[in-house]
Amino acid sequence: LLLIVLIVSINKFLVYILSNLAVYNYNNNGNNEELENNLQKASKIFKDDYNYRLLSQAYLLDINNTLNKNENVNQELLLKLINLANLGVEYSQKAIDLDSKEYNNYLSLASANQILISLDKENKETYYNKAKEAYEKAIKLYPKNPSIYLNMAQLDYLLDKKDTVYSNINESLNIKPNYSDAYYLSSQLFSEEKKINEAIGYAIQSIQADQKNINAYLQYGTLMLSKENKTEEDLQQLEDVGTKIATSIRHFFSTESNIKMLEELELLGVQLKNT
Repeated sequence: LLLIVLIVSINKFLVYILSNLAVYNYNNNGNNEELENNLQKASKIFKDDYNYRLLSQAYLLDINNTLNKNENVNQELLLKLINLANLGVEYSQKAIDLDSKEYNNYLSLASANQILISLDKENKETYYNKAKEAYEKAIKLYPKNPSIYLNMAQLDYLLDKKDTVYSNINESLNIKPNYSDAYYLSSQLFSEEKKINEAIGYAIQSIQADQKNINAYLQYGTLMLSKENKTEEDLQQLEDVGTKIATSIRHFFSTESNIKMLEELELLGVQLKNT
C-alpha cells in the first residue's frame, strides 16, 4: 500500500512539473499548439484536476489569441473556435470530476461557457445558465470571494440582465468595500444609461479604492469630457486626472517587471500599438 501511495505521489509531482514546464515554454515561445500537446501528454501520465484546468485555459487562450489576430471571423474559423471552447468545457468538467471541492475548477467551467455566449449566440441562454450554475457552485465553496460575484456581474452584463448585475456588484462590495473593479464596472453601467453624474461618482470611488487603476482614470476623463456645461472646477479636475494618467503610465513603463510582462505579451501575439 505504501508503494502504491509513493508511486501516485511521484506521478502527481511529475505531472505538476511537466504542466508548469509546458506553461514556462509557452511564455518563451508563444506556441499554443505546443502548449496544448504538452499538457495533453502530462494528462496521460496522471489524471490531475490542476492539469485539466490548465488545459482548459490553454484552449481559451488559443481562442483569444486567434481573435486578436483575425479582425474578420468567417464561418469556418468560428466553428473552430466553438470547438476549442467546447474542449475547454470538457476539460473543466474532467477537473471537476476529479475534485468537486476545488472552486477554481468551477471558475474554469464558467469561463469556458462564458466565451461560448459570444461565439454561439443562438445558444447563448444555454451557456449563460451553465456559466451561472458553475459560478454559484464556486460561491458555495468560497462564499467570501468578491471576484466571483464580480465575474457573475460581468456574465449578467453580457445578456443585459441589469438587476442581477447590480445585485452581484453589491455582493462583491459587501465582501470587499474598497473594490476598485466593482466601482469601475458600476461606472460603465451608469455611463451606458446616460447617467453621467452617477457614472462619474463611481469612477471617482474606483480611483480612490486603487489609485493605480489606469482604466478608472481613463473612465473618469472620458466621462468628464462628455459632460455638458463643464465648470471651471470640472476642467481643473480633468487636467489633474490627465496628469495622473500620464504619471501612472510613466510609472508602469519604468518598472522592470512590467516591461518584461509586455515583452511576454508580444510573444503571445498581443499587438501593442503606439499612440
